[in-house]
Amino acid sequence: SVVNYLFIEEVLFLHERGLLRALKDEGGQALASPALFNMLERHKISLPIYLVYSHLRSQSFIVKRHCGNERFEPKDGNGQCHTETKRKCPSKLARRRLVFNAPPPVVFDGDTDDDSQPMITTETSTTKQALDRQAPIAFDVYNPNAKFRKSDPGRPDFYVTVTYFSAPSPPFSTIKSLVNVCGDVPLKIATVADAGTVIMFGLSNEDVPQLE
Repeated sequence: SVVNYLFIEEVLFLHERGLLRALKDEGGQALASPALFNMLERHKISLPIYLVYSHLRSQSFIVKRHCGNERFEPKDGNGQCHTETKRKCPSKLARRRLVFNAPPPVVFDGDTDDDSQPMITTETSTTKQALDRQAPIAFDVYNPNAKFRKSDPGRPDFYVTVTYFSAPSPPFSTIKSLVNVCGDVPLKIATVADAGTVIMFGLSNEDVPQLE
């Protein structure tokens, strides 16, 4: 039989919409939504992170925890790695482990003095892979796709980082570095207000046009 494993944000979203029944243990008591909300903190998921996840899923996007860019290797039309990159292309099992072992997303509050915050650096000695692991990207987001596979999702349509609406804006240098880390995948910043309202902002890396 096939066993599907869900993260707590996936369980709560489906449960709120009556699409999933959560049990305390196998054959045990059914859990209500308030009990699942109380489990978010235990699983290191803050309320703003869940609100952004729910906001995106409600618009039919496919939303997965970010687990780095290393798995998005060039592939041909059949989903197979190109011959010249096969040594770099992770196996199906390795890709699955990356997806299912993705760390809990965190809120980026823009406080550059907070050592607990994920931070990126522009030091030239830092590799792109190291930057990607440090970047405060919360989710990989995909447009609706009937052929989507959770164990092999491919390149996202855009990344999302989460911050508080009331928090200070990150320095421009930090935003620029984050956009560079995302490469050719667009980045959106989701801000969460105290009332739970989610507002999305898109970022892009464009040159300032020169005046004639």
